[in-house]
Order: sequence, then structure tokens, then C-alpha cells
Amino acid sequence: MTTTVTVRPPSPLPAAEEEAVPSPALSASTWAATVLPGLLSPVRPEVAAAFGFGRGFIGEQGAVLLTDPRSPFGPSTLGARAAQLWAAEHNGPSVIERYPQPAAATPREEHPLWVRVRTSPGTETVDVSSWTIAGSWLGSERIGLDPQAEGRGTAPVTLTARLRRLCAFAEVLELAALPPFVEALLSPREQARAAELGLRRRQAFTAGRVALKLATLTAAVGDLADVDTLADDGVLARSPIEHGRGASIAHDRRLAVAVVSDRGLPGVDVELVAPRLEPAAGVYAGTAERHRADAAGVGRLGGLARIWTAKEACAKAWAVPLPTAWRVSELTAIGEHESAVRFRGELVRVFHLPAEQHLISLVEREC
Repeated sequence: MTTTVTVRPPSPLPAAEEEAVPSPALSASTWAATVLPGLLSPVRPEVAAAFGFGRGFIGEQGAVLLTDPRSPFGPSTLGARAAQLWAAEHNGPSVIERYPQPAAATPREEHPLWVRVRTSPGTETVDVSSWTIAGSWLGSERIGLDPQAEGRGTAPVTLTARLRRLCAFAEVLELAALPPFVEALLSPREQARAAELGLRRRQAFTAGRVALKLATLTAAVGDLADVDTLADDGVLARSPIEHGRGASIAHDRRLAVAVVSDRGLPGVDVELVAPRLEPAAGVYAGTAERHRADAAGVGRLGGLARIWTAKEACAKAWAVPLPTAWRVSELTAIGEHESAVRFRGELVRVFHLPAEQHLISLVEREC
């Protein structure tokens, strides 16, 4: 049996295991339990070493494996090995003889700190999250669990990579992939802002800010916790790099998206393409727009999602309230990957990126 594995993007964390948890007194097993609920048991050291890990904990719902600093393997390879280790414990014979103890050293900045395998209930899919020490960010790829198929997995163009073709700096995160200690990556001002929010908004805020930091990781200076993404008002987003003209953040219940433009003022929005877009369509879309949505060839909900996200993206780029954007804009053409919006008399291109049941829309205001 071949199981599909999604390797989530890695994010920077401190190098030492003791520094990667909220409290230095927290044991590795307790930390693992906070990341992966359920009954856990230690992975035998020789088994962990055979797969390229230093230690780990495994359970019915998945596994958490701390990587060995001597391991020469990158996050993608260790992600596949973590999934195979979990599968060997539950679905078939062990494949550890395929992976001898690694002897070569690798620079610490290229080494992932930990890998998490988590099952998806009711499916034959597991999620693998790989977090690095210094923050290289790989995107997503598909890997087969079948040991005989190792090396034949393909890596499609990731959603983040497609977004970066449209904007200078961009990042997409899944909220569910963030570990409990992710707020350690926030600056003091960001932490103070997060403390004012409720649990759901706090998670989305944190994900958006971390996404913005990671989007500009190659150009920003300092550790992530030293990078501040709050504007002077303490609420809106600002570009954390000098040559970034503007920044925009969006999130729904699953995804957080951040973009920074080096040309203009960007606006981005993400929305779940769901029936809840229908009841209020008369508020945010005119009659002609609703007809265009029906004729766009993306389904009625897909068309409405393009109207909603395009207008919200424009509201962010032009810094106007969303109800104002509804009144002063009209989608004159709706397409699967690109639409046209007339905003206050100006014709604006809107780019759409479908992401399973979600839709990301991006605009850039010239300045």
C-alpha cells in the first residue's frame, strides 16, 4: 500500500532541544505530548538512529522525532523517513535496514530540528511537519510511503512558489501545522498585540505574522523574534524590509497568507469556497457581477469567491473599509486565474490562486 504524505514547510526554531519548548524544565516526552496528543511511547534508540533521528516518540495518532545533529539528511528526506517509521510500526514490515547510521556531518543551519508525523482521521494520509533551526522554508511536496517507491515521489510547484511568481515575497502557512510554541517567534510588540485577542484570532494573528516574517526571511535582518511586522498603529501590517513598498496579510480558518511587494502596495485575501458566500452575495456583488460569476466557468461559488476576495484585496491595497470597497468596485471580467476590477474608475488586474477548497486573490496598487 502506498500512502500519500504531505511535507509541510519548515519554520525556524532554536537549535537546542531545551530551547525549543516553552519551559526549559519541560521534558522531551511532555513536549512531544503537547504537539501530538495521545498515548506515546519512546522509539528505540537503534531504530531512531537507523532512520536518521536522535530520539522520538510514537503513538497511534502519529510520531514526534527529534533529529540527530549528525544527520546529513534534509527536511524532505527526514519527512519521508519519519512517515516510513510510523508506517513500519503500524502498517507493515520495518524498513530500517535501508537506512544505515549516517556518518557525514551537515551544517547546523541546514538541519531540521524536529519532524512530526500526524495521521488524518478516516484517510490513508499523514501530515509531516518539518521545522528547521535557521528557517529554510521548503514548501510542500508529495512523497510515497512505499519503500520500493523511494526517490520516485514528485514535487509539484507549491502554492507559495506560484504566489511568489506574482509578488516579490510571499508565504502560505497552514494554521494546523503550527506548534504550540510558535508565539516565541513574535516580537515583544507582536506578543502584546496577540495577548489582547481571543484564542482563534490569536492563532490566526500569529500565523499571519510568522508568515510575513518567513516571506521576507532572505531579506530581513535578525532572528524572527527581532523582526517586527506591526505598523505604527500597532494593528496593521508593515513590510519588515527596507525595500518592501507594502505588506498584506490574510487568513481563513485553515490558511495564513502574507505578501510583500517591491513595486507597489499589495492586497491579498484568502477565502474558503463554501455555501456561506451565497446568502450575502447581494450585499457585496451587483446583479451584473453575479451573472458574470455564473458564466465564469468556475461554478457559482467559485465566481462569488473571486468577487469577494478581489474586493477585499482591493480594500487592503487602497486602505479603505471593506463596505466602501464593495460600493466603489465592480468586477468587469471573472476568470479562473485572473479577473478585472474597476476600482474608483481605475482598471485593476486581480490574480487568483485556487488551493483545494480555498481561493487566494492578489492585487498590487501602483505607487
